[in-house]
Amino acid sequence: MDFLVLGPLRITNGDASAAPRAAKDRLFLGELLAHSGGQVSTSHLADALWPQRLPANPANAVQVRASRLRATLRSVGGSEEIFETVRTDPGGYLLASAPSDLARLRKAVRLAPDSTEGRSLLADALALWRGEPFADVPDTLCVEAERERARELRLTALELYADLSLRDGRPEPTLIAELSEQAGLHPLRESLHGGLVRLLHASGRSAEALDAYERLRRRLAEELGCGPRPEIQELHQRILREQHDVTVPIAPRPVEPPPAAPPRPTKEDEPPPAPAASAPRRRFDLPGWAHTVVGAVAGSALTLVSVQVTGLGSAESPASESSVSPVAETARPIRGDASRFDMDVTVPDGTPVSPGEEFVKSWQLTNTGLIPWRDRYMSRQSGGEGSCTSAERVPVPDTEPGKPAVISVVVTAGTEPGRCRVLWKMTDSDGELYYPNMTGVFYEVFVVDDASG
Repeated sequence: MDFLVLGPLRITNGDASAAPRAAKDRLFLGELLAHSGGQVSTSHLADALWPQRLPANPANAVQVRASRLRATLRSVGGSEEIFETVRTDPGGYLLASAPSDLARLRKAVRLAPDSTEGRSLLADALALWRGEPFADVPDTLCVEAERERARELRLTALELYADLSLRDGRPEPTLIAELSEQAGLHPLRESLHGGLVRLLHASGRSAEALDAYERLRRRLAEELGCGPRPEIQELHQRILREQHDVTVPIAPRPVEPPPAAPPRPTKEDEPPPAPAASAPRRRFDLPGWAHTVVGAVAGSALTLVSVQVTGLGSAESPASESSVSPVAETARPIRGDASRFDMDVTVPDGTPVSPGEEFVKSWQLTNTGLIPWRDRYMSRQSGGEGSCTSAERVPVPDTEPGKPAVISVVVTAGTEPGRCRVLWKMTDSDGELYYPNMTGVFYEVFVVDDASG
């Protein structure tokens, strides 16, 4: 004999089934089931059945409900089974044997993580869900508490089933729809939203995965003033990196060759040497490049170092450090520290936005130096144009040499039409610049009255 509570209350025995018809009969059975096989006192049952006014003889009235439950059980099973199922103990009643669909769901959640058949166990248990638990049972504190535990158990089972499906590489198309529905009903449940983001990305719907993450991030910020858990933020960054590693290969910047050296004059027509102090330093204005001449006097020798500047402003030193004069580690830029701007990940420059619209601007930078990035930030610089607002600084993910980093900032467009351009540079926690002479990165949008047009 089974008791089904994941939906309207039902009692089954093989092909036979029945349900208590009266609300108080359903409540009597619901209270017994909510106590998971434990004894329920007669006084508790009386208070639950008649909360406003107790009958003249509460114990007798409760006994009548027990008799009616036995009659319902008799319609689907033998008399011996009835006496084994509903038991009268001194002071109360209990269901001595009460297997239920809720118990099977609970068992599946407990066993699935360590079972080779965990996915099938969860699939069978989730299929038992027929709607709101104890759907036709009147509310009491105990029934509502058991109802809430059943809801939580189902969500846990669904999240676990999604994880196992991704592990096995066989998620059903309907699973995304189920997770999306539950994520909408539980907007602050991060584990559920994280599963949805992973599943969308694994199904080739990375743009929707990023959108699902952004909805979660915005809801948490608005209601709780915090961001998603670190593992979900890392998932978001990983999706961004994978997306652009595949879809937006970064072409190497063309390098123009230096001008050819003039023919060496013969001894006869060689002019007298010019004084060293009057020799002009040359500067090449090439696209994407700036050449800075650094002089270091070592005896009578003058060492020249060319520094390349791209995007954020990388300071890439020559491979040989013997030609670079010693620099204290506290000086900026730090020797061996370099950065390259790769791309605008979101909101390309010149994007039209509506007044007051909130958007996320992301850049990708690569650590092209020899020093890991730790505890760094992108900080908003003074000046700029327009009235866009955002945080004053955002963290730069810890990044090893040779690895890319995606940095994002939430921006709210101004209310007046016009251009909005804001400059950002990499700093430490005190706001000190890592690349003081470099250009930085920026976002540039145009606030228009109808950005959709």
